[in-house]
Amino acid sequence: MLQSEQPVHNPNVLGPFNSQCKLKNRPLTLDAANKPQFTGWKTKQFILKLNNCDNCVKMKNNDIVVIENIATSKLDGNDIIIGRKYDKLSDFF
Repeated sequence: MLQSEQPVHNPNVLGPFNSQCKLKNRPLTLDAANKPQFTGWKTKQFILKLNNCDNCVKMKNNDIVVIENIATSKLDGNDIIIGRKYDKLSDFF
């Protein structure tokens, strides 16, 4: 779970941010609030945008996950990342 106090408006600030997003109906979990939701996340190493095809990440345990939403927890107000893990992986070539 990632934490943030507010959306990023300055491109030099790290954390969640909102930009234009083509995805209108993004999934939520039972503990995720409808608002605020975010369309991206910026760290020192990468920028994740839900609008692009770069919303797949490789986890530390080697799982590949497609990030589908970034929302706020109803329980504690922390930011949560919602995604789906690939069950089967194979080489493309």
